[in-house]
Amino acid sequence: MDRQRSANETDAGAASPSWRLRGVTARVLLFALVLAPLNALWVINIEGVRELGQPTIVSLFFNVVFILLVATLLNHGIRRLRPAWALSHAELLVLYTLMSILTSPSGLDTMQVLAFTITGPYRFGTPESGWRELFFDYLPKGMIVEDTRTLGALWEGGTRLYDPANWQGVAGPLVRWWLFLSALWLAPLGLAVIFRRRWIESERLTFPIVHLPFEMTRPDGRLFRSRLMWIGFAVAVIPNVLNGLHTLHPIVPQLPVKLNQLPGMNLQSQLLDRPWDAVGTFGLAFYPFIIGLAMLLPIELPLSCVLFYFVFKAQAITCVWLGLTHQPEFPYMKEQSFGGYVALLAFSLYAGRTHYVDVIQRAFGTLRRPIDCGEPISYRAAVILFAAGAVYVIAEGINQRLAPWLSVAFFAQYLMMTCIVGRIRAEMGLPTHEMERLGPSVMFGNVFGKRLLGMQNLTSLSLFFGFTRGIRNVPFPHQAEGLKLISRVDGDARRLVLAMAGAVVVGVACGLWAQFHCAFANGFGAQWRPGYADYLSREAWLQLVGWADAPGGFHSGRATASVIGFVFYFSAMALRTSALGWPIHPAGSALSTTFFMDHMWCPFLIAYIVNALLIRYGGPKAMNQAALFALGLILGDVGSGCLWTLYGVFKHVTVWQFWP
Repeated sequence: MDRQRSANETDAGAASPSWRLRGVTARVLLFALVLAPLNALWVINIEGVRELGQPTIVSLFFNVVFILLVATLLNHGIRRLRPAWALSHAELLVLYTLMSILTSPSGLDTMQVLAFTITGPYRFGTPESGWRELFFDYLPKGMIVEDTRTLGALWEGGTRLYDPANWQGVAGPLVRWWLFLSALWLAPLGLAVIFRRRWIESERLTFPIVHLPFEMTRPDGRLFRSRLMWIGFAVAVIPNVLNGLHTLHPIVPQLPVKLNQLPGMNLQSQLLDRPWDAVGTFGLAFYPFIIGLAMLLPIELPLSCVLFYFVFKAQAITCVWLGLTHQPEFPYMKEQSFGGYVALLAFSLYAGRTHYVDVIQRAFGTLRRPIDCGEPISYRAAVILFAAGAVYVIAEGINQRLAPWLSVAFFAQYLMMTCIVGRIRAEMGLPTHEMERLGPSVMFGNVFGKRLLGMQNLTSLSLFFGFTRGIRNVPFPHQAEGLKLISRVDGDARRLVLAMAGAVVVGVACGLWAQFHCAFANGFGAQWRPGYADYLSREAWLQLVGWADAPGGFHSGRATASVIGFVFYFSAMALRTSALGWPIHPAGSALSTTFFMDHMWCPFLIAYIVNALLIRYGGPKAMNQAALFALGLILGDVGSGCLWTLYGVFKHVTVWQFWP
């Protein structure tokens, strides 16, 4: 286990009380509990109401980094004045972990899309839409807002969630979703315990995402004494300041860093002839924090993502050139990615099969050897936690009129994909792990269709579209990362598991409350982000209409593309493990079809070139110094960018969005 206890990595030295070294203290839990509703309001406001930024679509939630930065700076001041009052290293890391978990339910791909999905049918099911005749008889009850008066208040705004009429209209669905989502996200906590020893101790995965919070919160403050860090900080702050002032006062010159910030950055506009126009979104971007995160990755990952990004662009152009456009979405690049994602997890499970067999045997009492004596909870308790959550959500799926076999398959795929997200972050630490439209609602509907599933199953699948649309901000990876962080400071992992379980339940409640509090106050159709509510409220149900109108059954093309993606990844990974020094990581094949690779390919290429030059001419010492510069880029971009979002929230003005 990574338990090197140098003077700089322990909390505050040998003089610190042991209860502080444990990390999960009453004051940290109190801080997290107080911050939870305020944080949920902040996320909902900047991502939904005001469109001031999207912190939850990247791996490192920048609202949490900002909170941790403020807490760390205040803590350094307190340590100088009253050392006994200062938070320890372990306490700060626990605060970071809990705030990340508390943020997840409020994110774009969870609470926000879900709220629009469950309010969409009865709001937009007008006679002109034809929805009522097509699928209203199949709509499940209990988890959809049906009251027309309540829906009118939600869209018009200017009222309160706590008004009796409003509360009665949404209370039932909100309680049901609170119980359901709590069970759905508590179940993977058991998997985090099962994976912990294999990922952290055996494979020694680096968990690159948590490198920044760990370095930020060191008691000696070494990061903040680094000149290179402050140089990187300044490099990131300068464009944010200029672009922020330009947004408020256009006379101030801007410094282009974002995709499409200036017309010349859109390379797609230069490719107008067939087949080159099939390239899709294609432009230049120079996001400082993406460059910083990419510089912290193993050098082959940014290169692999860029190479496969161009391979997929070439596929699109070639298909148009050959006239292979009669099938929508051909050559099914998302399905190719899906197969790669599944192979990524499958390869990991295959490599650790001996450990996982021992875990199952220990959980069921057939293995006497106490292999879980050092775990936060026993393997039996971890399996029970996972099984209890899984059984609850499967039963709720059946209650919402999914066929029993489909409910099992649906939630099996969802839980599998949450594990994939956690594995990607633990092994690779990529800035984003977007799986847009690869969740089980879309995959089952696209592959099996109306002929095999029927309208009832397709309608129930659409109900669950909200939390499966992108699978970007789920709690599981933060739970696994929390166990990694607590192991580095010899903290109390058992207490952390209990605290993380509580954070899931509280985070879901805060996310539901903040979403509907803001909705009744601002109105989905009034002061909300223009066009946002209309689009997301119809998205799942228009997709259902498309499935109902599609004549085909099983879609062999999409299924074949998934198999090809799986075989390619698994074969390439086997080659990589047997051929040391192979420069291409097959993970790029799974990750490079996402929308946000359009934003990240250029920063990835910059990071690769910089790291390659440093390795060739500077060696390990230069790479260590470059890591400090990279951390400065991230902190400077996130810190100054978050200040603009807070300014926009309090002043009710449009401000600069540093991402996306």
